[in-house]
Amino acid sequence: MSITNYSEIKNDNAIRLIVGLSEYNQSSLVVTNMLRRNYPFDTAAFVVNDVKNCNTSELNSFRRVLGMIFSPTVAEDLVNYWKQNNFSGPRIALDLKKHFQIYFSNYSEKNNLTTFIKQNNTKNLKIILFTVKSFEDPIFENSNAEIFKYTHPSQRGSTQQLFDAFDYCSKHYGFSSADDIEQKFSIK
Repeated sequence: MSITNYSEIKNDNAIRLIVGLSEYNQSSLVVTNMLRRNYPFDTAAFVVNDVKNCNTSELNSFRRVLGMIFSPTVAEDLVNYWKQNNFSGPRIALDLKKHFQIYFSNYSEKNNLTTFIKQNNTKNLKIILFTVKSFEDPIFENSNAEIFKYTHPSQRGSTQQLFDAFDYCSKHYGFSSADDIEQKFSIK
């Protein structure tokens, strides 16, 4: 499948909030500033500002998060579509908001997160937290949202395999799941 417009991607009408820790380094290639735009957060976490000029390694977190939201195949198609059409990070973030109700924030924006959660708490809200600091925070735990917790997508080394199923650039090591090992390998 090659994405030519967003209507080709199935949408389930849930609101998704992706929460990182803090901004990327201040490189203009990667920080996506959303100030003075119709967006509830100052920075769109994980969204790369200049997709076209980023190399594959600069897209690790962004690629993996997209693969978790959609699928690795759709993530790759989207990145290629955005590169070919020279989309800026703010445009990507605004398009994902408009077409799929997907929002990106950092835990460092706690006031904005609190406001967003209060405004969307009665809706079908799904939140994935990529930072341990946020795992026990009452702003998430006291919401009606469905909460998911996962290791940060920039992880390398021993945790990189956790993204095999989500990253179209993965080496597909095929690691067994903890449940599979517990059920089939461990002595009971």
